[in-house]
Amino acid sequence: MGNSFPKCSTGTDDQGSITLDWTSLEPERTVRLFCPFSAEQPVDIYHHTKNENVVEDLLSSSTLVYWLQWFNKI
Repeated sequence: MGNSFPKCSTGTDDQGSITLDWTSLEPERTVRLFCPFSAEQPVDIYHHTKNENVVEDLLSSSTLVYWLQWFNKI
């Protein structure tokens, strides 16, 4: 993705899950990677524009790469 790719915000919850957020105002986009504390729960990826909100289970790294590339398009 290179050095020009925006940094993400990070967060955790009280159970130990980790969230990585990439947010852009222009164009308005968000990609959120949710890594649960438990291996039994799915890793989710959330992508958002002002007209669309979608959450999907992250089944492969190529899905994450796709949405991060989508996020970085101007």
